[in-house]
Amino acid sequence: ASSFFAAKPTFEVKPIVSVSTSIVGEATEVVKKKKADVPLNLFRPANPYIGTCIYNQRIVGPDAPGETCHLIFTTEGKVQYVEGQSIGIVPPGTDKDGKPHKLRLYSIASTRHGDFGDDKTVSLSVKRLEYTDPKTGQLVKGVCSNFLCDLKPGDNVAITGPVGTTMLLPEDPTSTIIMLATGTGIAPFRAFLRRFFEENHDDYKFPGLAWLFLGVPTSSTLLYQEELEKMKYFNPNS
Repeated sequence: ASSFFAAKPTFEVKPIVSVSTSIVGEATEVVKKKKADVPLNLFRPANPYIGTCIYNQRIVGPDAPGETCHLIFTTEGKVQYVEGQSIGIVPPGTDKDGKPHKLRLYSIASTRHGDFGDDKTVSLSVKRLEYTDPKTGQLVKGVCSNFLCDLKPGDNVAITGPVGTTMLLPEDPTSTIIMLATGTGIAPFRAFLRRFFEENHDDYKFPGLAWLFLGVPTSSTLLYQEELEKMKYFNPNS
């Protein structure tokens, strides 16, 4: 069966059985140890990492409702992260009260090795937020999304984090991974899929199954379509 755009799978429902408290305790300790190894808050708003934008391209069709961009920033290996985490972006300037803008969190769209595989970049998938205020009729622009979508190669960006331990990949590489997303919600799952099917590592192989259910309003807003079709073609049984 196809692993990305597939029919609803059938699940066998089994009764819940009792589990030894000692086993639960051991499992809890394993989870704690795993989370302790995850990089967290290496950079904070008061002292962010200043990266450089090296890539910013629109990744939706010309007739798509709205604009979504794929961005790549340099980290020089200092902003370490794992798949399933997020980074914070601190937009420049101040808010209406004259205070510095607060950071916005974005799910990381690249694996820990970055899109170039050199451990020196981090990628985001960002949709530009724009809407018309129904009361005033004025165009409202999201502060951070517009800042990011307007970046040009060479521009600086303040990065914090990484954060997040709830969406990490399971330790067991034979696990079946079921992913559901709409729009830019695909970002962490792109990282998962690239780790599974695009990268080759002596210490990590994925013999499991990956299912992605992705919702988009129009075909022109299907993000990373070529990447997904390539993965599906070369991994028909995964």
